[in-house]
Amino acid sequence: MKGKNKRTAGQIKADRAFIADARVRGLSLRDIVDELNEARKGFYRLSQTQVYEDLRHVEGEWKEASIESIDKIKAQELAGLRKQEAELWIEWGRSKEDQTKKEQVNEGAGTKSKPVRKKVVFTSSIGDVRIMTALLQVREQRAKLLGLHAPAKIEHSGVDGAPLTIAPPAIQVILPEGSYDPFRQGPGTEVSAATVADADA
Repeated sequence: MKGKNKRTAGQIKADRAFIADARVRGLSLRDIVDELNEARKGFYRLSQTQVYEDLRHVEGEWKEASIESIDKIKAQELAGLRKQEAELWIEWGRSKEDQTKKEQVNEGAGTKSKPVRKKVVFTSSIGDVRIMTALLQVREQRAKLLGLHAPAKIEHSGVDGAPLTIAPPAIQVILPEGSYDPFRQGPGTEVSAATVADADA
């Protein structure tokens, strides 16, 4: 049997592929160690520390791959937004150009005395607001994609911005039926100790 710490580059690559597959299947580190050593039985045996180091390497590769994928997707989205923005700016310029329209004016039945005339009408435009709205949406999307917006700060306050006040919990007093209840006395009523004693008697 070869030394347990001696592996070729090819064996290390194969072990890490085995570990990656086991991790995807949800196996714990201990289970991965058992399965890997069973698969490599007769060739070499790995300690839990060695398998853990290989697992860290695999997870590091996964992290780098995910970051690279995110960056790639982000770059593609930004390229698409740039293309849309360029096309919208062209359409915005066209929407601001003076428009020429020919109108036919009928002054009669098209006779020699009253022929059919055509007039040219020039109209100007300040631009199509729908195109500008679309441009603003493209810019907003790009800002979100790049994380340019500051995180929203949410503060809770009381009425008119005053600090929040926490009211004490309400206390409910349950008296026996027919007993004296001082809270039901009318305003201005004076209650003496004798009155309370008489009510409780």
